[in-house]
Amino acid sequence: RTLVEGNRLAVRLAEKEVKPNFSIGYAYMQRAGIGDMYGITFTTSLPIFKRNKQDRAIAEAAANLKSSQSMEANELTLLGYRVKQDFLEAQAADRLLRLYSQGILPQSTLALESSLASYETGAIDFLNVLSNFTTVLDYELGYHEQLAAHQKSLARLEELTGLELIR
Repeated sequence: RTLVEGNRLAVRLAEKEVKPNFSIGYAYMQRAGIGDMYGITFTTSLPIFKRNKQDRAIAEAAANLKSSQSMEANELTLLGYRVKQDFLEAQAADRLLRLYSQGILPQSTLALESSLASYETGAIDFLNVLSNFTTVLDYELGYHEQLAAHQKSLARLEELTGLELIR
């Protein structure tokens, strides 16, 4: 935003350069042995080369302003995209977390407990129990991976929006 404001001021300054400038000055010099010296100056600048110099300066400043406005619009679009992307990632991870915690993990734990009971009665071999145990571990790992993805998405959203999302 400061770049846009700076370029906006540069356009205004370039437009003011088209108008003539007048200045008045006063000078005083104290000299030893001779009288003091006084001077008055009057200067003016007339924009004689308006078509060559000032018009081009105005056009350049306007082009810089347009460029900085485009850059700002691009940054805002990119920021909006990143916020939307991180929000959707957090939302998807949240759904998967609920799926893991309410369905997959309890069912796989029950399957492991059932296979342990069947193993104790001799209905199945140890390989089935071990397979169910590794399945439970895989699902727990998936749950924690989704939890990490959810927290990272929320952290990125906090950074982008400046809002506190994680307590």
